[in-house]
Amino acid sequence: MSAQRRGRQSYVSDISLIDANVILRYLLADHPELHLRSKTILDAVRTDGRRVLIPESVLAECVYVMQRIYQVPRAEIASKLAILLGFPGVTGEGLPILRQSLAIYADTNLSFVDTLIAAHAAARQQPVETFDKGLRRYLDLQLKSDV
Repeated sequence: MSAQRRGRQSYVSDISLIDANVILRYLLADHPELHLRSKTILDAVRTDGRRVLIPESVLAECVYVMQRIYQVPRAEIASKLAILLGFPGVTGEGLPILRQSLAIYADTNLSFVDTLIAAHAAARQQPVETFDKGLRRYLDLQLKSDV
């Protein structure tokens, strides 16, 4: 019986996708057993050559949970997640966007999703169509400071 028929898949990539719950248990240490398991995974990403990809959606979920559920201050959220993105085994084309989004998030009152939009717009030098007054004000200020 093949691995797929037994309910397991065989993978061709050595890069794992990581879910928000692994990152959250690692950063929050709110569940001892899961914290230990997440620490094993992320310590290997930090020091042992294990490679992971953190999608934007996962980072957005981490920000949301840390801010809304655990009331972690914005600057602390941004700092902890930026450190995690700096682990040698964290990979992906979107890392500069994620880092920029976290920097904007730490310095503004914008939602994390709005900071992603702002970071994408800046990286691509593209305009943004929005009715969000806070995002529009931020984008307009960025345009003026670039002139």
